[in-house]
Amino acid sequence: MEEFERLIKSDEENDSPINYGSNKELVQINEVTPIRRHYLYEPPEDYYWLAVASLICCVCLPPFGLLAIYRARQVPRLYFSGDELGAYRASGQAKGFALMSFMLGSMLLITVAILLVNILNLGL
Repeated sequence: MEEFERLIKSDEENDSPINYGSNKELVQINEVTPIRRHYLYEPPEDYYWLAVASLICCVCLPPFGLLAIYRARQVPRLYFSGDELGAYRASGQAKGFALMSFMLGSMLLITVAILLVNILNLGL
């Protein structure tokens, strides 16, 4: 029992790595080894360029363009953190929001153009 207490006290005083065997073989328990990750799939397309273009072109509908940019910026972060499914989901959502912004923005512009043409024809 005294031997055990002496060993514990010497470890606390030294604050050194635990010695297993001879003095040449010191093992540190708190050593961290890096883990290399092998990705199974290619990273998904982030559609960032499409999201920015939808925000610039369809200024009248900024919420969809901003959502597209937000989801597009999440794709690489999710993929390289190990959430591959979440990255593919975010990629699809970014593409969907950007295309929705383009479609709704073009429909709104066409509707406004038709209304302006009808108003101008009635005014003459």
